[in-house]
Amino acid sequence: MQGKVALSRVKSRSGLKILITGKEGKPKTKTLNVVYKQICQNIP
Repeated sequence: MQGKVALSRVKSRSGLKILITGKEGKPKTKTLNVVYKQICQNIP
């Protein structure tokens, strides 16, 4: 949830920096996009 708050405060693409690391601590170039169905059910 803290990530969502931090992302909502970014004003431009150039102001957005995200570091994703694997289990061994090395930076990764991609991540899984997870969408929870329960959240999307209430969207009109």
